[in-house]
Amino acid sequence: MTTKDAARLDGPIVRCVKLIRLLAEIDSDISIKDAASHLDLPASTTHRLLRVLMQEGMVAKDPKTSRYRAGIDLERLGSLLSYKKGFRDLTLPYLERIVAQCGEACMFVAYLPATHQVSVMAAVNSLHPLRYEMELYVPHTVLWGATGRSILAFLPEEEQRAIAAKGDRSPATGAPPPAWEILKAELDAIRDRGYVLTRSQKLSGAVGIGAPVRNGSATVIGSFCITVPEIRFDPGKEKALATSLIEQAAEFSASIGFRSR
Repeated sequence: MTTKDAARLDGPIVRCVKLIRLLAEIDSDISIKDAASHLDLPASTTHRLLRVLMQEGMVAKDPKTSRYRAGIDLERLGSLLSYKKGFRDLTLPYLERIVAQCGEACMFVAYLPATHQVSVMAAVNSLHPLRYEMELYVPHTVLWGATGRSILAFLPEEEQRAIAAKGDRSPATGAPPPAWEILKAELDAIRDRGYVLTRSQKLSGAVGIGAPVRNGSATVIGSFCITVPEIRFDPGKEKALATSLIEQAAEFSASIGFRSR
């Protein structure tokens, strides 16, 4: 890639998109300095981007604190999108069938390739008193847990290497990722098996099982995952749980255009 190409990929449009994403994901108002730090941009550049977005109603400024938040038009667009029939609605019948079959919580996890992260977009919880509350729309690392590795294992190797190089630590234990040779062997085994099972990688005391979802171009766009408290997990049921996930993930993938060869 040339210097000119790199500059184009990090131009004002991309920076505005990153800034909108930041404003949508943060829990509170943000200063120019903090926004610039998050985006790795000069404060002057960040200020110009905020001014542009304010003109379009995408950003609002608190006159008392001089801090910024998502604007009313950005909220309006988000509300409009939430009422459209998207992946969340399309996946729910498949998730409900999995939960009916196994009695455990199941979720659709989307892959966010721009940031190499994953996010739970839809979930159906377990009826058991002991269960996990699943946060929707919060980005997480793709390097750990069934929610991550059920996707990571099916990505191109170049992308896998880039993700591994970021060095994200396990959210549950703080452990660093394994060496690439070890991780690659683990990912190859997951791909051959068609699903992944992890224990306490993202959430302490949780067993996760996941299988990939593909679109019409055979690209992995996410996964269906089951989460089970480890004290309730029966290893003898692993195959049945995995089969249910693989079958429903395959059916959903077919419904959005994927055709297996």
